Amino acid sequence: MGRFTEMYQDEAKAVDKSRALYIIIYRVLLGIPPFFLGFVCGAWSDKMIGRKLPMIISCLGNFIGAYAIMLDPFVNLPLPMVLAFCGVALTGVLGQTFLMTMACYSYAADVTTSEKRTKKFDMLQAMQYVGSLIGSLIPVFISAKWGSDFMFNIVMALSTLGIMIAIFLADETVDTKGLTESSKHYLVSFETVKDTVKSLIRNRSSYSRCMLIIFFFSKLIFVMGIASTGDLVQQFTSRKPMLWTLKEYCKWLSIYYGSMGLSAIFILPIVQYFFKLSDMCVVVIGLFIKTIQMICMWLFMTDWRILFAVTAVGSLSATVASTLKSAISKLVDEDEVGKVFSLLTCCEVASSMLGQSILQMVYRETIKSSPELVFLLIGAIFGGNFIVSLLLWFFVGSKKNLEKSFNREETESLIRPSDSPK
Repeated sequence: MGRFTEMYQDEAKAVDKSRALYIIIYRVLLGIPPFFLGFVCGAWSDKMIGRKLPMIISCLGNFIGAYAIMLDPFVNLPLPMVLAFCGVALTGVLGQTFLMTMACYSYAADVTTSEKRTKKFDMLQAMQYVGSLIGSLIPVFISAKWGSDFMFNIVMALSTLGIMIAIFLADETVDTKGLTESSKHYLVSFETVKDTVKSLIRNRSSYSRCMLIIFFFSKLIFVMGIASTGDLVQQFTSRKPMLWTLKEYCKWLSIYYGSMGLSAIFILPIVQYFFKLSDMCVVVIGLFIKTIQMICMWLFMTDWRILFAVTAVGSLSATVASTLKSAISKLVDEDEVGKVFSLLTCCEVASSMLGQSILQMVYRETIKSSPELVFLLIGAIFGGNFIVSLLLWFFVGSKKNLEKSFNREETESLIRPSDSPK
């Protein structure tokens, strides 16, 4: 028995090592290509290819990736997982969810006014939470009952549905007149990268550029803070004294994504209807709630009741990300929306990877002495973001500075409630 146990442990370590390698390869193939696409796709979308084509390409990439992974076990190749990784790489090259996010938010910005835009962005964010909830939980049960092939068939069916919706139901909002010789040159030239970066840093009226850059980096810092929260909760709760199983972690995950989705769809719109909060007010309150949530998790992480409660309360910050995007879109010109969102999503990939690396390193270093300390660090990240946003809110809200510096309708809407009269 002892020999069998020892052999089993050696095999388990080998499996874990191989799994870790495959996960690293998967994330690199899926994450690196969209990072570089971010410097060009927004400019292409604004000037030539429009909003519909990126939606279609993104869905097509997901379809190909799912089909390749499903087909891999039935193809005899010299190396394992080659076909699956080729499919994943093609999914990354075709934009993964990056293109879809950029195209959907750019499309929403094209068809909405400044006063109505935040609500539409909040609804898009809510759909992302609902999708994350379904995507995190349903595959576990489908794979257990019907196998992974059935799950990948569902992914392909949903991807096909997304393509059909983009083709037949979405109207193109960008005037695409085909590729001229000059536009063909622009398509493959360094000008696309320059235009994308310039959309963030170019000179703008009064303090608009300063506000745009602050909102931009505030969004990146927010992403850095939330990047590893789910993974860290799973790692912490799987150890003593909690010893959660996958089923218990899935319950927490359902509370996390479910409450965020419910808040974004129902609770926050009702609050907005009665209190008429401005974009900056929503961001400040949301960051404050997120800071308190992380501090409570640091203090009471071993009590599952408090963990579930603060997770639900923290959902009141559900629209911080979408509100920041809405604020960013109100500070740029119409032909810059795709570029800025493309650059933002590109930088979010880097910010997420950086946040995961730093937080995981902190967790590994403190796992023996104080493993919950990493949640205090996340709280400090949100807290710093909250202080900067609060100071900016006070500055922009000053009537004196408003009269001197902020004359654009889009900028005024950042401090004026979304539906208030002009």
